[in-house]
This record gives sequence, structure tokens and C-alpha cells, in this order.
Amino acid sequence: MRSAVLLALAAILAAPRAASAQFPLRVQVLEEDTRRPLVGALVSAIDGPVVAVQGAAAAAGSQAGSTVSGLVGSDGTALLRVPAAGTYRILVRRIGFQPFTSDTVRVTGTSSVLFTVVAPSLRLALATVRVTARRACDGEAMSPSSEAAPLWEEVRKALETALLSRRAAFVVTTGLSVERLLTEDNRLISEDTTAKGTAGARPFTSVDPGVLERGGYVQGGFRTSLTFNAPDELVLLSPGFVAAHCLSMMPNTRRSGDTTFVGLRFEARTNRQTSEIEGTMWVDSATSELRRVEYSYVRAPLPFSVPGLGGFVDFRRHGSGAWYVSEWKIRMPRWRTSNLDKTGVALAGFMEAAGWASVLRESRALPVNVVRVITGSVFDSLSGRDLTGTVVRIPALGRETTTDFLGRFRFDSVAIGGWDVVAEYPPLEGTGLVNVRGSAEVIDVERADVALAVPSIGTLWRRVCGGNAALLAAERAPGQAGAVTAPNGAFVTGVVRHGRTGSAIENAVVDVTWPEDVVRQSAQTRTDSTGRYLACVGNTVGVSVRATLDSVTSVPVYFGFAPARVARRDVVLADDAQADTVAESRVASDSLVRVAIAAGARAPLATGGATIAGIVRDPTGLAIGSARVRALGSGLEARVQGGRFVIRGLERGVHVLSFEAIGYERARRVVQVAAGDSAHADVRLGRLATLAAVNITERARVAALRAEIDQRVQVKSAYMADSLKLGKMVGTWVAFEVPNARVRMMGTAFTVEVSRVSFGRRGGGVIWCTPAVYIDDARSDMDKVNIMDKADIGLIEFFSRVANAPLKYTGTGMGSTAGGADGTCGVVLVWTKTFLRFTERVKR
Repeated sequence: MRSAVLLALAAILAAPRAASAQFPLRVQVLEEDTRRPLVGALVSAIDGPVVAVQGAAAAAGSQAGSTVSGLVGSDGTALLRVPAAGTYRILVRRIGFQPFTSDTVRVTGTSSVLFTVVAPSLRLALATVRVTARRACDGEAMSPSSEAAPLWEEVRKALETALLSRRAAFVVTTGLSVERLLTEDNRLISEDTTAKGTAGARPFTSVDPGVLERGGYVQGGFRTSLTFNAPDELVLLSPGFVAAHCLSMMPNTRRSGDTTFVGLRFEARTNRQTSEIEGTMWVDSATSELRRVEYSYVRAPLPFSVPGLGGFVDFRRHGSGAWYVSEWKIRMPRWRTSNLDKTGVALAGFMEAAGWASVLRESRALPVNVVRVITGSVFDSLSGRDLTGTVVRIPALGRETTTDFLGRFRFDSVAIGGWDVVAEYPPLEGTGLVNVRGSAEVIDVERADVALAVPSIGTLWRRVCGGNAALLAAERAPGQAGAVTAPNGAFVTGVVRHGRTGSAIENAVVDVTWPEDVVRQSAQTRTDSTGRYLACVGNTVGVSVRATLDSVTSVPVYFGFAPARVARRDVVLADDAQADTVAESRVASDSLVRVAIAAGARAPLATGGATIAGIVRDPTGLAIGSARVRALGSGLEARVQGGRFVIRGLERGVHVLSFEAIGYERARRVVQVAAGDSAHADVRLGRLATLAAVNITERARVAALRAEIDQRVQVKSAYMADSLKLGKMVGTWVAFEVPNARVRMMGTAFTVEVSRVSFGRRGGGVIWCTPAVYIDDARSDMDKVNIMDKADIGLIEFFSRVANAPLKYTGTGMGSTAGGADGTCGVVLVWTKTFLRFTERVKR
């Protein structure tokens, strides 16, 4: 229960988002009577061009038409960065004084404009007692009430001033936090105090007001854990707070010494169902300054009513004009199991979480003409190295840069203020796991240095994998079952995409395997709506990733982690039909590569590239020895031996593998690899329809075809090489080394060309062109002849002169030198032993 309550501790304040303004306007504000600077006054630029307001300014909603606000610092000026050039007026507001609006000022460019405002000092008098009839706080009640409106406006000034004090970092605070355990009768059991160190304007954090509006101020259940949240400036200024509460004057005042406090009560509307808070904001009647907000919880999801739950938040004004939270406390219940109550629990006591803050130093702004610089470094704790080449941004200013080879970055000419600095971490981008962020204050210094770091593997592992019992790689501390301490593992993340469209695939199954203790372990996850997956693995050696959706499975990719313990591997899912679409762009580049190789160039080989290996089988599982395996678009082709193949030197990216064999259906596989990866493709090719299925008409055609072959063999009308002759040759290409022809080698592959005399308008000459190729009476190409094993060929007929070739294999066109042969440049007829044996059976 202790840990649950600690998690329930609500802190006080979140840093607001700075407005993304671009045009500096420096405003000097002086008091009319004394001509002294009005330190701590609120200054807003209003009536300017219509621009959307975000972050703290929007939450504050100070005045209709205001675009950006600031505080007057110790030098008597406030720096406003308005979002657009144009004409503005300056609104000056002070707690306890009437507001003042200046004449117009024009902002024309990015150079700083200095505008002086002399504001009169007209004090406000707050009513100390206001007796009114009590009204129900329902959904129709006006808020604030008419008598409470002046007091609410003063409260708003104090709250907005506190927000702006933090954004401008007017003061740097230090603080203490304390946790007390009390018995049911409020006796102290234990007290634990923690120093917060230097923490800017506030050593505490907060939840977003939208979270409270949706889920209430007390969230969770008493059987599991409850989260108690406290109100802060951002919450009290949000539009949702006024919408959910009724604001009215307290009928009586409170005194402390010589000070009289006026109360502004806030009550939860009765038409809401979520847990809420109600209480009182106490304001000094003499100075109109907000001093304390007291609150208690209503409609909390508790098993029974517990009195005294709630707390307070105290505000204090510093001499610099800055406001900050000086003290705060939350009181929450503790439970114990009980069989005497139907709820199963009883009140065991209370827990109080409190804190104090004090000003460590005041930030005094340097002159506006001083050039301010933000420098820093980014360190990758996962790899133990500086993070080079990563993008670093200041979101509020729209600035970005890139780290150098030492992981350093620099922003010159930065505007005065406190700025968030964010660095990207590409390996885990989009996962929400890593938030490399820091803050830099350039107010009283010319240069601020920010050290950014990616969290350690232990921190990330506990955050993501610590509660998952299925993860086998975590080392557990002795005596702490289930406690993840020092994992030896790593993370794999990536996006699974559709092969044809490139769109992300949701709900795809991703299997990750790795070796551990001589046994392969595995983890399975699914992609989210953006196609992203994240898996925890047990070690950093020999990890493989494979994705599956319905019946489509990707080629498994194997890799290691070096030096970081995070790897990103995107996966492409595509079946054969989709792979053809991916291959279309690859085929064109593949043809260009082959032409270059034919001209004498070497096939590209990427240094440290990826390797793809595998085996090609038939439907029964037997290896196919005469298959052809190519990586389309790369010019790389594997030499298949015993059905096994290896392609090395593939560049990183998406590759389409083509698997072909005579008598089998073609197959395609799509795989995405990075440098140094290896992939394994085990492919089974389906058989094509065989000649055994011919009908009576086909049997007659085959018999006639065999008779033609026998007749040509007898008269020797072509250059012929039967199986006996081929067996004595070094390679199949030797059969084509005949007069009127030439063989051109391309690595282990070859092509055949024949000569012919050309009679053109510009004179004649000898040209070389490509003969038509037929395999078992079916139109084919020389690439198929290349992958055929000599032992499978029964007969080759090569008609190097078209006049000798059978008419049905010749054409009337001009021939081709690019593979589109029509028979006018000769004919190559290849007959397999399987076909010849079948024709023998047909003849019988």
C-alpha cells in the first residue's frame, strides 16, 4: 500500500509551453507618481493580429484579445515575443490596482522594439464581508457570482503571475519534501524527508488539467491504488475549473495577526459525477494578494467517508516580483484488510505528503543586446558513446541543429527566457519510451550548458519489461522474486509495412527469437495502429525478427547489437503478387546493371553489406539443383548448389528475391535488411502443369514434333549437341561456339549472338543480334538456358543462319540486340531429357 500511495502523490506544477513567438517587443513599465519600475507587474500585448494562443497563455486566458504576456523584471522591463508584426497595445495589470491600457505600438521586424509605459497607481478596495443568500451549485449557477467577480480577478492575477514567474525563471528555488505516516488518531509513525536540490522556480511537477477534468481529482480504486491530485496555478486558471465549480464570496473573514483575509469559495457543481475538490482561496484584503488555497475531496471513490482528506497550497511573493509556491500538503488515507467490514478494508491511518520551497537565488536579466548562447551535449547511455548526428531542437523557438562528432550542439542568438531542449533518439523514435529532454535558462547568464542523456538500459528495462513475467532474460536479485534488476537484454523496435502500398500494418504478429543457455528463447508482440512494435530480448547476439499477418510471413532477418542495445528493424510483408509490384521498379534497374556487366563492369558489392542465404525445394521438400536466384535491381545472382544459395554484399534497404527453375512456378520474396544483417529464405516452388496431362490432340502434336526432331537429326540441318556431346563439354556455352556466332560471358552466365549483314541507307555492314530461344517447344530466353544443368538437357539445335531453321520458329522482323529476338537472327532449340523420354512414350 505504501508504494501505491507514493505513486498517488500528486505534485504541484507543470512547466507551461512557451508561445512560439518570433518578434521581440521589450516593454519598460514605470509608476506614474514615482517613475520607479513596477517590478512584478503583468504586461500583455493585446489588440494585435489574430493568432492562435497555446500553452500557459491560453490556459491563463488573461484578457480577451491578449496574445502574449510577461512579467516586469528587476531591470524594469518585460520581454514579449509577439507572434506577428503589426500594431499592439500594452495592458498593464498589478495585484490590488486597476488595469491600465497604453497607446498603440508598432512591431515591424525581428529587431527588438523598446516601448515605455507610464502606468497610474489606482488602488482597488475589496469588500471584506458580503452576505448573500446561499444558492445551489448546479449546472446552471453563474460562476463567478457577481459579488465574487472582483476578488476572482485579483486571484487570477496572482495565479497568472506565478505561472509567468516560472516560465521566465525569475527565481531559482530549492526545497524539501516530506512523507509522514500517521495512525488513525494522528499519532506520528514515521517521517521521511528528501532534499529536492536546485529546481528552477518549483521543485515539484504536476498533472495536466485535462486529465483531472476527465478522470477526477481522485483516480483509481481503493482495492488497488488511489491517486490523489492537488490543484495548482495551471489547474485553477484552466477554463475547465470554472466550468466545474461555483465561485462565491465567503460570508466571513479570517484574521492572522494584523492581516485580514477575504475568502473566495469554490464548490463542485452537483451535475458532475467525477471526484472533485472544494475549498477556499484566501486573499489579503489590504494588498489583494493570494496567500493560500485550501481544499478537500468530494465524491472520492472511497469505501466509506473519511474526514480530513485534502490539503493546502501556499503562495509567496519574492522581492523580485516573482511568485512561487512556498508550501503545500496533501492528506490521504491508508487502508488495512478487515473481515469485519463488508468492503473488506478498514482505515489504518493517514499519509501526509508535503513540501517546502525557498528562493535560492534571484535571476537578474542581462541587457537585451547581450547575445545569449545555449550549448550542450547528448550522451547515449545504451551504447556508452556520445550521440553524433542527432537532431536537437528548442520547440518553443522553432530552432534545431545537429550534434557533431563529439555529440556537442550549439544555439547562437537565443532569446531571453527559460527554454526546453529536446533531442531525438532515432532507434526508439515513436515508441514513447525515451524522452531526451532538458532545460536551459538564459536570463542572468550569457551562456547555458545542457547535458542530455538517453536513459540507461536498466531504467528502460524496468519501465518496459520489468512487469512482464514472460521475459526470460532478466536477472533477479536474491530474495526478490519478480524484481528486475540488471538485465543483459536489449530492445528491438520497428515498423511493419505493406509491400505494395508502403502503409503501416496494424495487429501484425512479430516473433523475436534469440539464443540463451544453448536454447532459443522467443518473445511475441503485435504492431500498434501505426504499425510499430517493441520487443524486449534476452541478449545482444543472434537475434532474429519475423512478422506474420494472416498467411503472409516475412523472411527472417538475423542481426546483433553493436554498440547500442537498441536495434531498429523495419519489416516488409508481401505475398508473391504484391512482390511483383515491388519488383517492377527493381527489374528496370536490374536490366541496366546486367548491360553494364556485359560491357565489362563488375557487379556491385557493398562493403559490409547484408547476406541472404537459403535453400530452394520442390513441393515434396527435395532440393532443386538447377534453380536460379536473383536479387532484382542489384545485379547480384546466387550460384545454386544442391538447392542451397548465398547472396552477399547487398546494400541496406528493401530487396526482391526472384526464384526460378525449369518446370516450376516462379516465386518472389521481399526482405528488408541493414548493413551486416543476414536473412534466411527457405522457398518451395510449385510444379507447373506437366505434359503428362495432354489430351488426344496434344498427343498427336507431340508425336509429330518428335518426328520433326528425328528428321532434323538425320539430315543434320543445325549445329547439334546431344547429351553425350554435352557431357564432354566444360559448359553448355561450348555448344554455341560455331561459325557465324559468338558467345559472350557475364561472370558465370553467358549470352549468344549471331552475325548478319545489314543493308541500310548509310551503308551496310555486319551486326550482331540475338537468336530466338525455345525450350521444349515453348518460347523462352537465354537466361533460362543458363540455369539449366547439362545433365537435364537431351538435345540442343542451333540454327545460326535463319535460312536453315524451321519456318515456325522464324519471323519476319529485323531481329533484336536487346533480348527481344523474333527468329530473324537464328534460332536455338533446347530439348530436355524429360521431354524426349515422354515423346518416346507417346510414339509407342
